[in-house]
Amino acid sequence: MAIWLVVASVMALCGQVTNAYPFNDLSTYQLRTLAQAGNNLTEFKSTLRKVLKLRVPGTLEHTQVKQAIVNHFEDLGGWDVSLDKFDEETVLGKKSFSNIIVTLNPSVDRRLVLACHYDTKFYASSPEGKQFLGATDSAVSCAILMELAKRLDKYLKAPNIQKEVTLQMVFFDGEEAFLEWTATDSLYGSRHLAALWQNTTYPPGSDTTMLSGIDDLVLLDLLGARHPSIYNFFSDTSDIYNQLMDIEKRLSAEELTARVSPYFVGSAHSPIFVEDDHVPFLEKGVPIVHIIPVPFPSVWHTLADDEDALDYDTISKLNIIFQVFVSEYLLLNVM
Repeated sequence: MAIWLVVASVMALCGQVTNAYPFNDLSTYQLRTLAQAGNNLTEFKSTLRKVLKLRVPGTLEHTQVKQAIVNHFEDLGGWDVSLDKFDEETVLGKKSFSNIIVTLNPSVDRRLVLACHYDTKFYASSPEGKQFLGATDSAVSCAILMELAKRLDKYLKAPNIQKEVTLQMVFFDGEEAFLEWTATDSLYGSRHLAALWQNTTYPPGSDTTMLSGIDDLVLLDLLGARHPSIYNFFSDTSDIYNQLMDIEKRLSAEELTARVSPYFVGSAHSPIFVEDDHVPFLEKGVPIVHIIPVPFPSVWHTLADDEDALDYDTISKLNIIFQVFVSEYLLLNVM
């Protein structure tokens, strides 16, 4: 991704709160239930290591990781898994890409979309044969979403769940530039999918599209390093951001997470804009929540971005926050 200075008025600042979405705050008992049962780090590490490897499009390892993500959801059962496959000319010649799209109930018109990218940056050569593993960029985000689906599976599939909004997860391919970040050498998967969905009518025969059916797109990236600072970049989704901030406060107050400096810091860090997989959707009017730390992890785009760069206390807390968020957004009956 790339980071740019922009006019501050496009940033979401403190006080610009819409509070539009009807969240159902979980009780203390329900928070404890998720915190105790929904954060098994042994299982999380097992999931993470399935995706923590070289993931450059066109490599065998990339295919293995793609299949590991697909297998994870197929093994859960009841999730619709599809691949958005396409070829595109790149600065290194024609490459094949595959976005992975996982939907709980594809017949539902409206969707909460959680997303991340699963590819890694290409390096022509590395010292001593080392490979760029992209632990924070973005294997941890993939594992957070995969484990969230697993931990909330029984609640998401409960017969009494509300049916107006469903959960969809997108694992973008080709986020990274092959050489230098430009408008054409980056965001291959998200650019393709945003255009495809803009031109896909849904439900059939209606005047709406797959793109207009997205209530909110929440994009996770560069997570896993110790004590991230995550800012609110978009005023029109301040209700979503503030709910995440409130969840973090409630979990801390109940001592269900470590009492550390907040990760959701409550205002724009500076007049910046981080280019990432949300941009093609933002440009088409989709409401965006960008979950990315600023500053980036110190290991960003270095060979040190491996498992040693991760802080599992931080990951544990993020796991719980996002599991509570989805439960409250989709009005799940956590027991």
